[in-house]
Amino acid sequence: MLRQVEELAKEIAGPSAGCVQHAMACEAAHAAIDLAHVRQAKVAIVNRAVVAERGEVSDPIAKANSLATADAAALMARAASCFA
Repeated sequence: MLRQVEELAKEIAGPSAGCVQHAMACEAAHAAIDLAHVRQAKVAIVNRAVVAERGEVSDPIAKANSLATADAAALMARAASCFA
């Protein structure tokens, strides 16, 4: 992930950035990458919730896990609405 942060920081700050600008760009790049990971996790949770709601899961343990995931998705949605 360090390589990704460095590459994105160079795109953000440019090749001639000073130390302070580069450090700030690294912080922004790290935050952007973290946000991308959170969004990917959110999509996975929502997809699992949809599968559980449609009843596409036949294994009872998997279905229970999917329902728990749906509950987690609902909690995430409520938390996200607090920041909207």
